[in-house]
Amino acid sequence: MKRVCCLALSLLGVLVAPARAQDAAAPAPKKSCFWFMSYPDFFVKFDPATDQVEKKIKFRHGMPWGATLSYDEQRFFVTTDRQTKIEVLDRAKGEIVDAHDFSENGFIVRLRGITEWPGGAKWFVRVERVKRELDRFSFEQPDILVYDVAGKKIEKRIKRLPKVLGSNPRVSPDGKFWHVQNDDGDLVVIDPATDKEVAKIDLHTPAYGGLGGIRVRGEDLLHGRDPKAAKLLYSMRDPVQKNRTLWGVLDVDFAKNEVVGMTEWGADPGVWGMRLAKNAPVGVASSGGFGGGGSGTEVRRQRLVTYDMTTGKRLRETYEQFRPRQMLAAIAPDGSKIYVGGAGSDFEVFDAELKKLKTVQFDGEIYGQIHVLDD
Repeated sequence: MKRVCCLALSLLGVLVAPARAQDAAAPAPKKSCFWFMSYPDFFVKFDPATDQVEKKIKFRHGMPWGATLSYDEQRFFVTTDRQTKIEVLDRAKGEIVDAHDFSENGFIVRLRGITEWPGGAKWFVRVERVKRELDRFSFEQPDILVYDVAGKKIEKRIKRLPKVLGSNPRVSPDGKFWHVQNDDGDLVVIDPATDKEVAKIDLHTPAYGGLGGIRVRGEDLLHGRDPKAAKLLYSMRDPVQKNRTLWGVLDVDFAKNEVVGMTEWGADPGVWGMRLAKNAPVGVASSGGFGGGGSGTEVRRQRLVTYDMTTGKRLRETYEQFRPRQMLAAIAPDGSKIYVGGAGSDFEVFDAELKKLKTVQFDGEIYGQIHVLDD
């Protein structure tokens, strides 16, 4: 059986919808806010329309070590208390609603990751344990816990995930199945009740003769607002000019479990970490020196580029010098502002023309990913 790996950033999560220009029949875009952790012990809700903090939610057990967004995007599972507890933050209530304790007598326990099951009734929890001996500490092999969320109990310990799930399965957009990606790049649909393959979406077979093999990039232009469809960015080796790569959009129908459309945009710009506006057909990407210093008088600068996500064409480009480890963080839902953060307690804000607008300062250092979520 071929090894199965995850679909990068994949079809769960962060899928983005281009707005239809002035379509009177189209519903008004939902308000979207930034959610991120902040030292020492807060989760922050930030409104990019006003560049103001709307809410700060304090954790029960101190500093956060990591956060996982639930598949329905309504809750965060946050590791706290020296990596022994998982606190559940309810976004609608704006508070911590539950906590799960994984500490064990005689052991130092460190939680290293959580994977929510389809339906949310169970978790896979990756743990490391160090046993306290009389005269030393003994490091044990890492475990994966199958955890009953409602009962707050460990059902069993396993050394690795079932082979069919690979190393990092994702919940399908409708919340019912596992989605994993096989070695060929195909999307495999797994029934969580049986761990059996129930469907496979062929993403690698050329649609017609002369076409190259494709790989989905992870970014999607629907942002999960339609659980039955996805519009994935893809990359493809040019079958004629083999020294270059093409990119475009792949339309996937989850009801039929098949590819229903493909649009090529031309030469792949070769950027990574694309951020897509939730309510506008705009994307932004970065590359370059990440604000670090160069050799001699050289200054390494970071390149910011915006793209029209209906055509793949470049809109604007600029080079900026940032602090070390400072990088592209987010784009406003309407595409009007770009935020650069990391390694500090501020955002540097640029307008759609990539001109510096201002710096937004926070009480504590920004930690982890910026989640752009609908209210």
